[in-house]
Amino acid sequence: MGAAQNEARSQKVVDAVARQISDFELEPGERLTEEGLARRYSVSRTPVREALKSLQEMGLVERLPSGGYAVRVVKLETVADLMVIWATLEDLVIQLVGEQADRPALQALLARTCDGTSGDPVVEERVHAELAALSGNDELVRMLGTIYSRTQPYRRLDGLNRREEVHGDHVRILELLVDGKVADARSLMREHVEKSHRFVDMLLRGGVRSLSFDSPA
Repeated sequence: MGAAQNEARSQKVVDAVARQISDFELEPGERLTEEGLARRYSVSRTPVREALKSLQEMGLVERLPSGGYAVRVVKLETVADLMVIWATLEDLVIQLVGEQADRPALQALLARTCDGTSGDPVVEERVHAELAALSGNDELVRMLGTIYSRTQPYRRLDGLNRREEVHGDHVRILELLVDGKVADARSLMREHVEKSHRFVDMLLRGGVRSLSFDSPA
């Protein structure tokens, strides 16, 4: 197998496992083996081995002392710390997107957001990813992708509780960017992220330290 083909198959496994973790199909603490993943995704163990290393670097899985890997249980304290970083990076996204001033691309994203299913957490999450892509900074996109993956279950749970509010924030942020009101868009994005942070803080104050999900909400 060529290096490029091996890399592509490894990325396929990374994407699939990350999605299953985010969609609660793989629960925190669930054990993962090279053999089991190779069989599930119809690939050899070599790309699976590389995928597991990548997933470990992303903070989504952890290596077990007894061998193999398990879906990492992300403590809420860690999520709260990540959200502080998330807020800073999202603010930078808005700043860079404003500097790019690609109005047609922003208008297209606004149209897709308005046409999407209002409040669908999966659809709403894509707004952040697509905005990040418009920043033109690949490293920023990569860092945000890791944070999205590690915090997604908690952000998605929060989003399900605030469907219309989340959708309204996204639409308004995009409208402000289309109108060139970058400072106002940055302010609203900071407020938008802070709402999710407050949700995590509320759970922590209630004594919750981590969450397990039996099925998609």
